[in-house]
This record gives sequence, C-alpha cells and structure tokens, in this order.
Amino acid sequence: MEFPATTISAAESYEQALALDPTHGALLQNLASLSLERGRHREALAYSERSYEAEGAHSKEIVAGHQRTLEHVAGWLHGAGEG
Repeated sequence: MEFPATTISAAESYEQALALDPTHGALLQNLASLSLERGRHREALAYSERSYEAEGAHSKEIVAGHQRTLEHVAGWLHGAGEG
C-alpha cells in the first residue's frame, strides 16, 4: 500500500521535531495517528503510550487520543486473531 507524500512528509516532520523534544505529547500522539493511518499498529501504540506517559495526566486531548489508539489496536488485534 502506498501512502500520500503528504502523510510521509508529515511523519518525517514530526520525527524531526520529536528529536528536539522527545517527550512532546502532542507530537507523539500525532505520530500515533499517522502510524494508525499507515497500518502500523504496534508503532502507533508505542507512540501513544509515550504520549500518555509524558502528558496524559495534564491533557484531556492526550487521554482521548490514547483511548482512540487503544480502541483501534484492540480492533486490529481481534481481527488479526492476535488478541
């Protein structure tokens, strides 16, 4: 499956920004969302968990994003027979 150049470019930009601030919750959650779009469920979960650990206690948006990621990954695991 090919992904639009904008999706790849966005992921690269987020990765560069993350190198400057590896605990930036919103960047991590955006990377989780992009990873889900690309079918990279384990990667999405890792980014989302890092985001939640970094800022979950202080951000409703991070908690909501983490919940969405967990739901997507759980659905994927169930459908893939890995759950």
